[in-house]
Parts: sequence; structure tokens; C-alpha cells
Amino acid sequence: MKIWTRHVLGELVKAFILAVGITTFFLVGVMGAREGLRNGLPPAVVVEILPYFLPEVLGITIPVCVLLSVSVVFSRLAGANEFLALAAAGIHPLRIAWNVLTWGTILSVITVGCYELSAMWGRPGMRRVIYRSLPRIALARLRLDKSLTTPYFSVVVREVEGNRLRDAVITIPGRGEQPEITISAEMVEILIDPDRGNLVLRCSRGDITAGEKSYGFFPDTIERVIPLEPASRPVNRHWLAMAEIPQAAEKLRAELARVLATELAAPAGSSEKAQAQRQRRELEQQLRRLVTEPIRRWANGFSCLGFALVGLAVAMRVHSENLLTGFFLCFTPVSVAYYPLLMFSDQITTLGYLPPIAIWCANLGLFLAGILLLRGVPV
Repeated sequence: MKIWTRHVLGELVKAFILAVGITTFFLVGVMGAREGLRNGLPPAVVVEILPYFLPEVLGITIPVCVLLSVSVVFSRLAGANEFLALAAAGIHPLRIAWNVLTWGTILSVITVGCYELSAMWGRPGMRRVIYRSLPRIALARLRLDKSLTTPYFSVVVREVEGNRLRDAVITIPGRGEQPEITISAEMVEILIDPDRGNLVLRCSRGDITAGEKSYGFFPDTIERVIPLEPASRPVNRHWLAMAEIPQAAEKLRAELARVLATELAAPAGSSEKAQAQRQRRELEQQLRRLVTEPIRRWANGFSCLGFALVGLAVAMRVHSENLLTGFFLCFTPVSVAYYPLLMFSDQITTLGYLPPIAIWCANLGLFLAGILLLRGVPV
């Protein structure tokens, strides 16, 4: 029995590694290309950010590859009447199920770890690379179009020489009480401060205008610092580790209390009250997302266990020598029922109609279907 168990687990691991390697390589390439096109990244920067997609992609591919490897390996064993041979030797075929479910549980925990790694290392690392590459990105666009518009600044240039701009006009939009700033300079160098999340424009020989006020010609070099996104990770469920979520939730609750006090103090029908109501609803939804996120990660991770259970049961029942028959018999209802139910439960918990634990509904359906299919499995 031990030899047969090692043989089966070895086949599972080989099929799983092959499947997860191919699918992960493909998805990482697709996500990198999409990010590159969306942000106008040069190919060298796209290649540099590819490793940071790995944790997020593995969280997607591991469960599907568990289903694929289990259904393929056990379909082959059932089609070759291996389970009949086990039964003839006095060993019930379901004894191997415990080993498969243990393997599925280990992969479930690894998948949860992938979500954590994506929040703590993947997304911040990718953002650091993009920030550090902003000068290269801007220069590449300016060489091609002679102009560039971003949410933080816009620039029109006559010529790009190396990493410098000649005869450039830079417009920095106003923020709050700060007026719009226009800088015309003979030479501009674009730098980045990734630690503080700032863009630095080093301008030489030109003039500067703030709103309607002109400060005249400056003969030397000045630096203009443009704040980009904050250096710290945003308060978003995809950017926080599970250990950081309670502290972030407390900050949101404090902000929610402040907005609620503003809403109650504002006159009825006023614009201040309407704005406070919108902020309150947004904060409430963001808070529910944060509170639900740890449960969502564990539920998504333990889909591996559910897929292993369902794939095992279907493969042992089908007895097909076609290796992909069992997989598609499993994957079709999974894609039609499981994933829509998972997204629906995520949505209704985010909206507050059900408690966060309801996000496990899709997984409970998987476990129930697998147990029912395993009962009375024909050998």
C-alpha cells in the first residue's frame, strides 16, 4: 500500500508541477503585457516587474492545477482498472483519498500564503519598479510624441537629448489652494525619489508662473517636487497582510465616526450633508471589504481542498481512459456554479447583506458535492 501511495502522490506532484508551470508562465506574461500597455511601460520595465506578479498568479493557478492534476491522474488509474486491483487485494480505493486530501490541504495553506506575499511583496515591489522607471517612461513617450500628459503634470518639449529635455513647457495642475504652475525652461531633467514617492523636475534657465502671478526669469537651476502616490501601502484589502487589517480597520472606523458626526451636524438637504453621506457609504463599504478579506483569502485558498475532493470523486466514478474527460466534467460545473457563487457571496458580504463568513458558501458547496460523489464510489 505504501508503494502504491508513493506512486500515486508522485504522479500527482509531477502533473501538478507541469500544469502550474505552464499556466503560471502564460498568465504572468499576459498580466505583464497588460500592465505594460496600460501604463506605457518599455519592454525592459515589463520584464523587471514580471516576478512581482508571481504570488498573485499562483493564487489563481494553484487551485485550477490541483483540479487538473487530480482528475487526470485518477482518471488514468480508474481507466486502467487500478482500483479494481486494489479492491481485489483487500484495500478499499478510498484509503488513498486521505493522502490526496492532505496534499490538497497543504496546497490550500500555500495558496493563502501566496495572497499574503502578493499584498506584502508583490504589489509594493511592482509599484516601486514603476516609480523608479518613471523618468525612462516619460523620456520614451516624449521622444515619440514630444508631449506627455499625466495626472501629476504635463509637458511639451522641442527636443529630447539623452535624459534631458530642451525647451520644455511644464504645467503642474493645482491641488487644493495651490494654483496651477507653468514652468518654461531651456533644459529639464526628470528625476524620481522612490522612497518618498516624489517626482523631481530639475529646471535650468527659464521662467515660472503660478496662477496669474509671474515670478520672472530664473538664470540658475531650480527643482520642483511633485508628490505622487503616498509611499506607504494604500488602505486596500489587496495591499494589506492579514495581520495589518485590524489596525487599518480601526483607522477606517475612526474616520467613519468623524464623517458620521459631520453628516449629523450638517443641515438637512445641504450639499455638505449629501457629501458626508456619500463618504459614509464609501467608508462603510471599504470597512466591510477589509473585515471580509481574511475570510476571503482562507476561502479562496481552501478551494484547493474542495477541487481535490471533487476531482477525485468524479475521476473514480467516470472510469474514462480519456485523461481530460474527468477534468472537463469537473471544471464545467465549477466555472458555471462555483466561481459565480464565490463572486456573488463576496459581493453580498461587501454590501453587508450577510456576515463575512458567508463567503465560504461556495466552498461548502464544493465539499458537499465531493462527499456526496465519494459515497458509494464504484470500484
